[in-house]
Amino acid sequence: MSSGEPSTPSGTDPMTPRSTFLSGLMVAASLAATLTVAPSSAEPTLVAPPLYTAQRTPAEENPLAGHAWGVYQGPMDQAWLPYAASTGAQREELAKIALTPKAKWFGAWIPTSQIAAKVCDYIANAQAGDPDALVQMTVFRMTPWEGEACRRLPTKAERRDYKA
Repeated sequence: MSSGEPSTPSGTDPMTPRSTFLSGLMVAASLAATLTVAPSSAEPTLVAPPLYTAQRTPAEENPLAGHAWGVYQGPMDQAWLPYAASTGAQREELAKIALTPKAKWFGAWIPTSQIAAKVCDYIANAQAGDPDALVQMTVFRMTPWEGEACRRLPTKAERRDYKA
């Protein structure tokens, strides 16, 4: 980049002070456009549109309600080994992290030949014998990814690996 512009990921523009200002101006204009003037013979009154309030799913309709969340207790959790080796006040503090249910990432960095066994082991550990315990995990095995995904479709091997 000989022009002295900062390097950015492909396909993105750097946020310059001018573009930041323009973005802020657009937000302000959008907000102003959503306000309406109430009809009145006296002074105009600004009336904001009604706010959206998310509706909660009743517990009896929520399939996750009433189930315990499993907590993985092993080396795939970075907090577990320090917690298991600690005592006293340090253990009490680490328990706040180690004993909290959290999601585990499973991705293409795990070989296809190992992914099923690792996921099954993780679930079995987190459920600790309770088949109704819920286990959080995140699967990230999409290949191609980012810009490459715009130029080509996954190969047969990549589709097979994703389904593994």
